[in-house]
Amino acid sequence: MYKSKRKPTSYGLEPLNAATGRITQSIFKKSEGFLSTLILDWHLILGDTLSQNFFPSKVSFLHGKQKGGTLHIQVSSGSHSMMAYHMQPLILEKINRFYGYEAFNKLSISQTKGFELPKTSSPKSYTLTSEEKASILQLTYALDEGDLKNALDCLGQSLLERERQDEG
Repeated sequence: MYKSKRKPTSYGLEPLNAATGRITQSIFKKSEGFLSTLILDWHLILGDTLSQNFFPSKVSFLHGKQKGGTLHIQVSSGSHSMMAYHMQPLILEKINRFYGYEAFNKLSISQTKGFELPKTSSPKSYTLTSEEKASILQLTYALDEGDLKNALDCLGQSLLERERQDEG
């Protein structure tokens, strides 16, 4: 059964994706439960960039097996098809890591003419002011120059940008 990784919200309510996961799994065959989970969590599994270019369409396993299956994905163009072909090991690794075992060992890639991938709305971009950037740099001032300091500066700026986007 599909279990959400999030804790229930206040008043005993649960996230919508947990309820829809249970509903779609009861509709699909048992092997199609893999597909419903993949569709619901596709952007979490592959990340925003890859999930916008590829979309799972079907899963197939040998009779009675739940591992070593084939995942069928759709792409919208020849360039995305070529990219998926070259990224097969990475895609399979991410999906299998999500499930915790080698659920799939093969990808079947098909280019569907006229197929449009689901659109995701990107949040409004926010650019930090020079004062906000300076406040982040001041927090890491005591650190020696180097990769760690640069990484912490970038992390701080991206977290502050995200916070400002959520506010706006």
